[in-house]
Amino acid sequence: MDNFPQELSELVVDRIAWIRDERERAKALAATALTARRFRYAAHSHLFSTVVVHAKWNDSPPDPLLRLHQLSRLIDADKRPEDEGITSLIQSFVLKLSSVRTAVEILHSLVLLRVLKKIHRTGNKPRSLAIMVTCTTDGLDWTMIRTKTRIAILDLCRAPHLKVLRLRGFKNVPFSLLNNSSVDDVGFFQVSLQDVRPALFKLQELSGGDEPSSKDDESPQIPTSAEETTSTPSLFSDSTLQDDNTITFYSDLVQPRSLTTDHHFPIQNILDQSPTLSYAPKVMFKHLTSLTSMLRDLKGLEQTAVIIDAAPTIQKLELQSLGKAYIMFLL
Repeated sequence: MDNFPQELSELVVDRIAWIRDERERAKALAATALTARRFRYAAHSHLFSTVVVHAKWNDSPPDPLLRLHQLSRLIDADKRPEDEGITSLIQSFVLKLSSVRTAVEILHSLVLLRVLKKIHRTGNKPRSLAIMVTCTTDGLDWTMIRTKTRIAILDLCRAPHLKVLRLRGFKNVPFSLLNNSSVDDVGFFQVSLQDVRPALFKLQELSGGDEPSSKDDESPQIPTSAEETTSTPSLFSDSTLQDDNTITFYSDLVQPRSLTTDHHFPIQNILDQSPTLSYAPKVMFKHLTSLTSMLRDLKGLEQTAVIIDAAPTIQKLELQSLGKAYIMFLL
């Protein structure tokens, strides 16, 4: 095996990765990783590129927790450097929770906290994080998550390599979730915010602070809770718009390239991190190329129209209503 060309081993593994059946593909890749050391990295790059922990409605809490513990032990047992090991290969981590009991149990667990930190502290490839709670229509209260886990999620949202964020089934999410974030693919479904900006702005007025800014540039950042004060500093320095081809980063504004929303709340309320929602939609959606809008009522359609009107670069629009999808390409 030592004389077997690395290019051929990668071709073999890539061919195995074409197996359609998910279980059969995973078994074949796992067996291939055990045949020889030169096959291991190529097989692991497919096996661990996407990690999905799915807690089904009939699962008891120990079952998904056991899978998280197994993943944690597997990462710990990897003797390779962190920038070459399993954690560097995980590009997407998806947590699907289909029962209230299991959701609370997992989101309170220390093992989830350890796994999230291990996955997202290494590597420089774009990463994706999705936490989907499908067991309740009202939404799982964000404050029910362990405090350290909430802080870890907030820090992950500020990590420079996190580019995709998906949340479903949460209420009382802090509006500052995306503050100082470089996420450019945002998806929220059945999510509501705990927006405390009006109270903070009123406090600023009472304390004799500066007048709020209503123009389309930066506004001062105000933490919303003790959690936000422990987060990482700004990842990008502030800058201003120069021309239509310039990508401009704001510390308190997210400019997504891809957006998925059900309009459960005005999406501008979380993209605009300024205390007084001072950014215009044309600045916010300047670089948007893909929009998936799940329509519930006329209000959602009106909000979709506002986004489209403010997005000159949009190329793909998908409207979903009553379980049906309509796709339109905009040139």
